Amino acid sequence: MVDLKEKLASYSIDLLNNKRVIGIGTGKTVRALIERIYQNKDKFIDKLFITSSIDSEIRLRDHGFNVISIYTGTRPEIYIDSFDHIFYLDQIDKSVMIKGGGGALFREKILATYSNYRVYIGESSKVVTNETIIRVPIEVLPFAQGYVMDYLKKKEISIKPRESDSKIGTIFSDNGNMILDIYINSDRNLCELDLELKRVTGVLETGIFCNNLIDKVIIANNEDEVKVVTREENT
Repeated sequence: MVDLKEKLASYSIDLLNNKRVIGIGTGKTVRALIERIYQNKDKFIDKLFITSSIDSEIRLRDHGFNVISIYTGTRPEIYIDSFDHIFYLDQIDKSVMIKGGGGALFREKILATYSNYRVYIGESSKVVTNETIIRVPIEVLPFAQGYVMDYLKKKEISIKPRESDSKIGTIFSDNGNMILDIYINSDRNLCELDLELKRVTGVLETGIFCNNLIDKVIIANNEDEVKVVTREENT
């Protein structure tokens, strides 16, 4: 069977060759990309990387690459990341993504917002075409958790703290904030929900990435096919 993460890494690495400052996201697919970058170390050793997570930063540093802090405010020329779900793939001007399954949604959105160009890579199984219940992560100030959960429950939004099989208790982001998950029907207007949630005092960011943060999407499937969808104004 085709290793889709490896295929996506191989296909997308060429997009980084002529860039000096590269933003790198988080997750298993991105880990495969980092390994592919390492296999081509001579081409990337003089480049600068900015990461959305400590995990990606450590992996790049361990391979001998130059990683600069997100605190510098340096804008990546390109940002590349994976995603959890994408809606309306064939209408990229309307596409919406859910990200943050690894808990790095706030830094991911910071880098996506301030990068010159945004590329996302993922498997075809993550393309949502039917109505379903989806999980959307939100990052919340720890001392506001109780208030936020109570407020959203009164709005009839299902919500619970993110937990892990390998850790007892709520998951915290690299920023020291709590990750909560809400569960909603996928036919809801997600971009309106993004704005609604961020108006709740204590909510810092959501894992909803609207089309203004999406320039190119690369999808791989088990038939060894790759589909690329690009915003026309950014080709």
